[in-house]
Amino acid sequence: MSNQDFFAASVNARRAVLQREARAARVARLALRAGRRKAHAAMAGRTAMVVGRWHGRFVHLPIALATESRNQVDPDGDWWMSVLEATGQPPRFGRREVQLPEGRSPLTPSMAAG
Repeated sequence: MSNQDFFAASVNARRAVLQREARAARVARLALRAGRRKAHAAMAGRTAMVVGRWHGRFVHLPIALATESRNQVDPDGDWWMSVLEATGQPPRFGRREVQLPEGRSPLTPSMAAG
């Protein structure tokens, strides 16, 4: 490795560390701001609600409204791929498909007798 290559690699490594630290600082500030709003809401007697962000503003949402429907993410879409890249998670979770020998049941004998 030449000195120039070493210098470029060193600069890129430092840049990655700075970007990671900047991201962590943004997340910490967001968590602090949300925590303050949660504490203020609790002291004001607001219960059965969550604090969330909507269009860049913190809002109080009743738990029933926040949980009445689910967002769904396409596991083959760009958004989920960016989550996997950012977190280093494997693309799929769960048990692998296991091929059983002919005539074998996936249930244990005690479960099959039930």
